[in-house]
Amino acid sequence: MFECNACTLRCLRALAAEAAVQNRRQSRLLLTPHLTIPSQRRAASTAAAPPASNQGNPYLNAAQLRHQTQGDVIPFDHDRPATEVTTFDKKALRNELEWLPDPVKFTEHVQYTLRCEKPAKALELVRLASKTRQCTVAWNHVVNYNMQRGHLRDAFAVYNEMKKRAQFPDSYTYVLLLRGLAGPRPGTSKKPRDISPEDVSKAVSLYNSMSAPNSRVKPSIMHTNAVLKVCAFGNDMDAFYGILANLPEVGAGAPDHMTYSIILNAIRRNTGYEALKDLSPRQALTKRRQAVSEARAIWREVVMKWRTGAVRMDEELVSAMARCLLVSEKLQDWDDVLSLIRQTMQIERLVPDVGSPERQIGHVPTDRQLLEAEKNEGGVDVDAEATKGEDSEASAGAAGKTPAKISTDETPDARTFEAVEPTMTTPKKYGPPPSLIHARPGQETLDVLIQTCSKMRMPKTANAYWELLIAEPFDLKPALFNFHSLIRLLLKNRSSGRVAELIQHGLAKAEAQPTFMTFMLAMQACRRNCLNPHALEHAKAIVDVMERTLSDLQIDVLSQYLDIALLSDSGPRIVDTLDRLDSCVHNLRSRITFGTDTRKMNAEDNLQDKRDTVEFFQTMIGAIDTLMNRGLVPRKDFIHWHQRRSQLNTFISHAKKYMPATEQKTEGEADEKSGLAQRPGGFTARRQAARASGKYGR
Repeated sequence: MFECNACTLRCLRALAAEAAVQNRRQSRLLLTPHLTIPSQRRAASTAAAPPASNQGNPYLNAAQLRHQTQGDVIPFDHDRPATEVTTFDKKALRNELEWLPDPVKFTEHVQYTLRCEKPAKALELVRLASKTRQCTVAWNHVVNYNMQRGHLRDAFAVYNEMKKRAQFPDSYTYVLLLRGLAGPRPGTSKKPRDISPEDVSKAVSLYNSMSAPNSRVKPSIMHTNAVLKVCAFGNDMDAFYGILANLPEVGAGAPDHMTYSIILNAIRRNTGYEALKDLSPRQALTKRRQAVSEARAIWREVVMKWRTGAVRMDEELVSAMARCLLVSEKLQDWDDVLSLIRQTMQIERLVPDVGSPERQIGHVPTDRQLLEAEKNEGGVDVDAEATKGEDSEASAGAAGKTPAKISTDETPDARTFEAVEPTMTTPKKYGPPPSLIHARPGQETLDVLIQTCSKMRMPKTANAYWELLIAEPFDLKPALFNFHSLIRLLLKNRSSGRVAELIQHGLAKAEAQPTFMTFMLAMQACRRNCLNPHALEHAKAIVDVMERTLSDLQIDVLSQYLDIALLSDSGPRIVDTLDRLDSCVHNLRSRITFGTDTRKMNAEDNLQDKRDTVEFFQTMIGAIDTLMNRGLVPRKDFIHWHQRRSQLNTFISHAKKYMPATEQKTEGEADEKSGLAQRPGGFTARRQAARASGKYGR
């Protein structure tokens, strides 16, 4: 067996391999130093067992050692910088490029690489491909990837490198850069970011560079709309109007429907709280009126171009104009929203015009505070305005005209929203002239109509518009925010029955998924209508839907439901409410004991939720005490209610053992951790505060 050196070496290798598997330390007497050097020839016994070194590692030949050394660094690891690419990585990327000669397939591969969250690999791919081919579209995907994630600096770095590598940007490259500077699009889940003055200047300089004589890409209306959004969101109105001044009236580059929507939204944005918070009430009132007048002038231009077919009318443009009218404090401006909808969507008004004998406006509140502020600052006299209005009505009556008729006949603003006819003409041999293409109402239109009716205190009209739009021929499916807007309007009018109907049937028909805010608003409507004997039935229906649709019940909704029963002072109603809450109690007890996985809570929010639940159980104990102390239930049922009270009390005592005691804060100390410094700590305290303030009338 040990006749030659080869046999001895074969035995030693077998012993070394077994020791490596069993994690035993090898003896230096058996493993001489020259055995640690990898052999240049393949022994016959290497296939039987893996070779091992003197440290217990397998023996490797030269090729295997090189492969192991190069493979220690994982290609495109996220821990490495994006610019670090090894020689092995570049070799692999070159092999990939050999199999992607088609530009379309190469672009799809780059897009797939970006979807796999490998931006470094995608960037190196386009770098290598730029040496032999034009791949502008692939570069655009890399730019778009960085813009969508808010990496503006990286996106512009890729854009500059793209030009250095003779990959000339196209029109879509500039669109991606300008849209990225404007922030995420509306309707996305991403939080909008603040646009700094540096972003505005960067967008304007990029747009101006496209207008240079040596530019390969000339700006189109898409680029103009994108840079206008950046200027509007960045509150740089000088640059905004400077760009608008250079636009042609007709032809290529002329404003389209998107441009006018951006202009109207910018006007409305300048009348928001942030823009007017440093102004006096009189100055804010003046600025809002100027904004409405400016929006009306722009709308006349839009209608003129719409009649000639130069501008397309869509819902976004109509909604932008309607929201500009809603920032006003005048009833006439609010009423013009209904005329605007009739003009652009052919939806007839469901109420008469303001000023007609059939229209009653005495219930609509006026903004007396702003008028009194004008009077105190030496502005318009309120009494003089009222006297002037009476004189105008008297003169109108003498002339046989109503004030609305005078306004319609003599002021251009009143004719802004009249029905229009197309001015496009065609020869007789081509048939009749084409008709105007009206906008189709959608969820934004429904929201605008509800807000208009809310300002004018017309809940019946809002319900009529709702039923009109969800029926044929429109077949509109309201969104969840439409339900919230209508419920807020019904809350003011104490229409708890209509709210319960929307929650029970409207949500399911529209396929809208309710949230805890939906049930909070609905229960507030029932709480506000607590004097109605049917309010408790409506609240019970809302709780039934909440228990079916939400995995985690909302404590505030249940507490308001119990409040409505306690305010009724009726024993049977309180008993029925407590029996209905029995299934909710089991759900809440499980949530306190085992927690919840569906709602993402931090430790402090979870603790506050447990405290609110314990307080709710204590309120239920108080309701049971009310039943027995005031004799609202027969005395023979006291044993049953004592048992239920004991069960709740036992669970409360058990739950409090595992909750830290509430810290006693000194007066004036800010509650920075929980953010509850501006409201009472639990719903019981909030309910008592609401009762003390008389918010609900009782």
